Amino acid sequence: MINSSKPDLPDKETFTFNNLFLVTDSLNYSIKDYTQYNWILAASKFFEWNMLVGDNIKLSYSALQKAYLYEAMPFDTKTWYWEYDFSENDNNYTVFLYATSEIDSSLFWEMYLSVNESEKGLVLSGKNNKFFTQGQWLFYREKYSSNEILKIDWIKNDTALIVDFTNVYSNSIFKGSSLEIIYNYADTNFVSYIFTNARNLRKSYIELNTTVGSGKVKDFYVFGDSLWHCWDSNFVDIECE
Repeated sequence: MINSSKPDLPDKETFTFNNLFLVTDSLNYSIKDYTQYNWILAASKFFEWNMLVGDNIKLSYSALQKAYLYEAMPFDTKTWYWEYDFSENDNNYTVFLYATSEIDSSLFWEMYLSVNESEKGLVLSGKNNKFFTQGQWLFYREKYSSNEILKIDWIKNDTALIVDFTNVYSNSIFKGSSLEIIYNYADTNFVSYIFTNARNLRKSYIELNTTVGSGKVKDFYVFGDSLWHCWDSNFVDIECE
């Protein structure tokens, strides 16, 4: 008989990039449009992280998000699991997601992915405390389970959810670079981002209105000051209020 209750999944925001993808299209057509300089600068910061995710762990991201559509089933006395299929790019995938209750009631997560009925491989591990206020995800480069590529630490309190993404891919020139995302519960329309480049320790700060697309960016090494530089809902540079 299973001794642990059926676990919940942590919030999707603990591992998703969400609104990063709102701005990357700007790189395709506006790079010479200097009325959109502030927005393009923000887009370039997001674009680097989209490349890391898209090229190496896109399927793992997609597979984990689909888990929210299914119910967990008991596996043994302390483990529950999700098993489901999906298709993408003419391939058929099977996902095996396990949540094991530890002695302190924390949860340990593992996700395996099988393509076209091949042998399954580990693509994700994770953990969180029993209160779901703190945890971590560790994504592995797809098909190479020994290669850690992205570490995500998250903490949740009464005022905000703070999610810290760190590039841990050994072959990346940006290894150690990080992206901190802050979801402030006092104003859910705005999300804050802090980018840190591990190669030179430079920081960029971005605040994005996820409802209308306006925002602002602060980067001393680009602008030569510590002021905010804003764009409107049409992505055109404006004076900050």
